[in-house]
Amino acid sequence: MNFEGIYTALVTPFGENETGIDEKAYRKLIERQIQAGIKGIVVAGSTGEGQTLTEAEWETALKIAITYKDQIQILGSCGTSNTAETISRFKKLASLGADAALISTPGYNKPPQRGLIEHYQKVAASAALPIMVYNIPGRTAVNLTPATIRELWKISNVASIKESSGNWDQILEIRKDLPENKFLLSGDDPFNLPFFSIGAHGAVSVLSNIAPKALVQMLAAFKKSDLKTAEKIQMQVHKLTQLLFVESNPIPVKWLVGQILKQNLSPRLPLVKLDETHHSALKREFDRLVELQLV
Repeated sequence: MNFEGIYTALVTPFGENETGIDEKAYRKLIERQIQAGIKGIVVAGSTGEGQTLTEAEWETALKIAITYKDQIQILGSCGTSNTAETISRFKKLASLGADAALISTPGYNKPPQRGLIEHYQKVAASAALPIMVYNIPGRTAVNLTPATIRELWKISNVASIKESSGNWDQILEIRKDLPENKFLLSGDDPFNLPFFSIGAHGAVSVLSNIAPKALVQMLAAFKKSDLKTAEKIQMQVHKLTQLLFVESNPIPVKWLVGQILKQNLSPRLPLVKLDETHHSALKREFDRLVELQLV
């Protein structure tokens, strides 16, 4: 499976009183991503509040998304702190017809590197589905080292990595050892262009919930060696990228997606609504990108 392009870590619109999935809104969001030329979406990831979805909600979101799989790649996030539970969800993804799974390192229990290797080996062996490994130590409290990642590449259906460590020594080491048939993707919007410059194949983005055209155009420009345009776009979206993290993700991005849909999109506790002091700055930057035709 080819993992080359821009993937959106899609927000999850909840139903009334923040329960269930708002299918109408969810379809609007997916269709907006398709129209912008996004390569794929991640269902129920960190930005999609996957940790607070019930199993039924998780499955509902996936079933809705999978109806679009002939138009866009569908990745389901199924990483948990329990290997057996991760296996169960991974097998469910395969049976539902997802294109691939995004699997973060187990959070909170802080396994050693050998435990991480065994975790991914056991999950991968349970179904014939491509895996995008997700390394985000800021959320899970454990880092996949380059040596461990080299071991994970030996697993046939571990196909790509979303790298969000923020450690450039590590990122360069991962790139240096990247096999030809595996894919490296940026997991940090502020560093998308630097990732592309060292040979990353794309990005898994929060920003593309808001400005999908910007990310698609930036990668396309880079691939054509039009560095001036790629750099210009990265700088044009920089301020909004910063603002999307003024509070814990996905609080700001979900508020702004709600403005686009013209409906209230509240996160689920323990996340709370965006502080009103940030509203005007976010809306102002969004309006500016609308004028630049980057959304």
